[in-house]
Amino acid sequence: MEASAFAPSKRRLMETFVRKRGGGFLMMGGRKTFSEGVYVTGPIADMLPVYLDASRA
Repeated sequence: MEASAFAPSKRRLMETFVRKRGGGFLMMGGRKTFSEGVYVTGPIADMLPVYLDASRA
């Protein structure tokens, strides 16, 4: 799903769930999935243990 499928407030809620409440978050995809899904910036990108490089999309 593209990041735009989730309202900005919902993406912030997901981050809060993971960071403050200890919830789990799994993100799966192919080589270009994350940058094309517009996940490069924002609360979801901040949660991931990797750097999403938009220039490599």
